[in-house]
Amino acid sequence: MVVEQDGVQDAVARARLEVRTGAAWASWEVAAAAWEGLTAPVAASGVARRERGRIQAGLDERVLPVVWACIAPGERPGYPVALDAFLERHDQRLKRLFAQHRPTAADAVAGRFAVLGSPVALLVLERQAGTGSRFGLAARWKDEGLDEQWLKDAATAWEAARS
Repeated sequence: MVVEQDGVQDAVARARLEVRTGAAWASWEVAAAAWEGLTAPVAASGVARRERGRIQAGLDERVLPVVWACIAPGERPGYPVALDAFLERHDQRLKRLFAQHRPTAADAVAGRFAVLGSPVALLVLERQAGTGSRFGLAARWKDEGLDEQWLKDAATAWEAARS
């Protein structure tokens, strides 16, 4: 269902439809595979169960459409490749990040670093790494009522992993 507000289609509502297939799904698959490698053996419980065309994890279902809405339509077809390049370029930094901020059940319960406990974290970090996309992500994040601390904690962890 596409939601119209003042004659303008809601980008997040459109993104919710798009994350079930195509480049959005492929991007999530890239992130899930990388996240498993970066967090293993910490993520011994495994990545959230996923089925073709459907992401079955509360956090992923809520966050992925918000991130996807921040990716320009012209950028979307090539985004899985761009995400993979980002992950490769920042491999060591991501390893430091996940070594310092391991996704644990305690973090998820407390709400601290909750996004890092999910593959969608890699898409969030990629968007936060770009100045323009960081501001767009923060605005959409707030509009969708997502916990702003999740975004702040992801940014803090990303900065801390710089050195």
